[in-house]
Amino acid sequence: MVDALVDRFAAGEGSPGLLLAAAVSRDERFMPFVRAALLRPSADRNTFLSAAIAAEMLGLRSTDVVAAMTSRLEDPSLRDRLLGFLLALNTAESLEAVAVYLESHFDPPVCAALGQHEAFAVRAAELAWKNRDAAGRSLGFSLVSPLMVKLSQPTVGSYLEGFAFGHRNSTIDGSLRAAAIEGLAALDPALAFEAARGALADPSEKNRTRYAKLLVDIDPERAARRLLERLRLEEDEEVEIAIADVLQGRIIEDELLALLESEDPAARRSACILACRGRLSDKLRRALRDRALDIDEKVAAAAMRAVREDLRAQGVEALVHEVVAEPPGERRWVLLDLIAQAARGTKDQPPIRTAPLAELAGTATPLEARAANEILRRGRDEFHRAVHDRARRRSDRQPRAHDS
Repeated sequence: MVDALVDRFAAGEGSPGLLLAAAVSRDERFMPFVRAALLRPSADRNTFLSAAIAAEMLGLRSTDVVAAMTSRLEDPSLRDRLLGFLLALNTAESLEAVAVYLESHFDPPVCAALGQHEAFAVRAAELAWKNRDAAGRSLGFSLVSPLMVKLSQPTVGSYLEGFAFGHRNSTIDGSLRAAAIEGLAALDPALAFEAARGALADPSEKNRTRYAKLLVDIDPERAARRLLERLRLEEDEEVEIAIADVLQGRIIEDELLALLESEDPAARRSACILACRGRLSDKLRRALRDRALDIDEKVAAAAMRAVREDLRAQGVEALVHEVVAEPPGERRWVLLDLIAQAARGTKDQPPIRTAPLAELAGTATPLEARAANEILRRGRDEFHRAVHDRARRRSDRQPRAHDS
């Protein structure tokens, strides 16, 4: 088969389909033909693109091949693919071609990809800093802001600080604080920590959930205390769950039990929320059932929810044990579907905590995992949409200043 393809190339053929067949073969005998196709000035778009794909798959990295790809970067229909090929070729010439292109056509994702190559990391950082105003007006800022900290530029810290504390806002999605805080953490962790605390408490932030994990990433020990404090004040359901998830394993059982007995209703409610997302001992289960009779309605409701979530988790865990022992077949698929349906979120309950599903990770086939993950994803999306709807309705009911 390969010999027949070589003969067709030798006879002067060079269609896009033939070039792709050469690419799939990965046979080095096709290299001269692929190179010739790339260097042919009259090559149409499809032929050139097929030849570029073949060059990447065959490992064709000569200087003239890089030059041929670079010469077609002005074609918008080829640009993204060719930049990807040049980055994948990973030669000094191909990466230099990308850097030169970025000098006049700055593109945050491409700049971030260039920065992944150690020899060009500082060059990419310089490009990001030079184009910081353009980057700061797009979501691409989150990709290039980590590069900026590689520079010895003294104003990088103050620039990131402006975004991190919400003083400098983007026209995209209200704020780029998370990306700036991540960058700032490499320069001044203490300042970044305070910025993340402020963002977590800022009701104007559209996605506060990410800051819970960011605090833990910056300073795990301080984060546990600060997040527990925040949980007592928090009213957003998604943020509560995000805090509870990142605190799993960081708040020991004795602390939870003490919180459940606290005189402060907010502390008792916080403990119930934390218990919702963790694996419970019999002692904690008994304490939660007691809190379901709490004189404070919010505490009682949170305790009831924690009890329901624990019962759901126990049921899922029992099904997981069955699946692990079940050989491939129809019954195994039925059990997997039951697990996914029980673990998924609904408009009234979040997706199940991950611990009961952990045992499945090493036993599910890729097909089984994909099917179950799709059900879980749909449930998670349904829950988040419902939370947003409830938050919007609460906001609409609040009196505005001009109404008073």
